[in-house]
Amino acid sequence: MKGRAARHCLTQELNLHVQQNRAVLDHQQFDFVIRMMNCCLQDCTAMDEHGIAAALLPLVTAFCRKLSPGITQFAYSCVQEHVVWTNIQFWEAMFYCDVQNHIRALYLDSNEENHAEETTNIAFQPLQESTEEPQEAKSALEIASEQLRLWPTMSREKQQELIQKEESTVFSQAIHYANRMSYLLLPLDTSKNRLLRSSGLGDVESVSNSFVTNR
Repeated sequence: MKGRAARHCLTQELNLHVQQNRAVLDHQQFDFVIRMMNCCLQDCTAMDEHGIAAALLPLVTAFCRKLSPGITQFAYSCVQEHVVWTNIQFWEAMFYCDVQNHIRALYLDSNEENHAEETTNIAFQPLQESTEEPQEAKSALEIASEQLRLWPTMSREKQQELIQKEESTVFSQAIHYANRMSYLLLPLDTSKNRLLRSSGLGDVESVSNSFVTNR
C-alpha cells in the first residue's frame, strides 16, 4: 500500500461493496479491511495531499460487523489513531467540498426538471443544434454565476424556496460532519486521547461532555 495508485484502487474497490451506505462483513473480512485501511492511512500526512483519507472517510462509517444481536462495530472505531483526523483544515476542506457538491446537485436537478418541461413544450418544433454546455459539465462556480444572473427574474416564492433548500443542505452537512468528527476524534476508550491532546483541539473531556449534552 505504499503506492498512491494502489491506495486509490483500494478505495474504489471498497466503494463497490457499499450498498445503501452499509457494508456488513464477517469477522475475518472486517479484520482484513481494517488492516488495509490502516495501511493506507498510516502514510497520509495531516493535509492528505493525495486524497486517501478523504476517499476513506465515507467508507469507515459504512463498513461494519455484527458483534452480537443489536451490537454493531464500525470501521471508524479501529482507524482513529491517525494524525489526519486531528487536522481541522482537513475537516473544513471536506465539509466545504461536500456542501458544494450537494448544492451543485440541487441546481442540476432543478435544471433537469425545467429542461423536461421545455422539451415537452417544443416537442413539435424543428430540431436545432445546441451550443449550450451540458449541465453535468458545469462547475459549482459556473452554476452559481448562472443563478446570480437569473436571480432578479425569479419570483419571490422561487427565491425563498431556493434559499430554504440551500440552508437545509448546509445545515444537514454540518450535522453530518459533526457526527463524523465525533466518530473519529472521540475514542471509546478515554485512555487513548494521545492524538487529541497533542493536536491542539482542546480538552477532550469538555468535548465529550458537549456531545453527550447535545444528543
